[in-house]
Amino acid sequence: MIISFFGHRSLYKCDELFEKIERAIINSAIGSEKIVFFCGGYGDFDNLCAKACKSIKGKHKNCEIVLVTPYLTQTQEKTKNEIDITALRLQSL
Repeated sequence: MIISFFGHRSLYKCDELFEKIERAIINSAIGSEKIVFFCGGYGDFDNLCAKACKSIKGKHKNCEIVLVTPYLTQTQEKTKNEIDITALRLQSL
């Protein structure tokens, strides 16, 4: 199963939203042998979803988190080997 997230830069009530995202992932992925999460990396929503995916991955080892981005920021470039993501660079047409 592939689950993807892309959203807003700024969010409010992040704790409440985190719980809803985590529940939605669990409900959607019931019975899946493998789950691949596609996450953006540039705003509050993207970061919150990545956090929820990491939480799920800690409990279910059949998960992979893929960062989907047109380019890596300097911070992402420096830390890409330290965090548990696969960097996917999209090529411009």
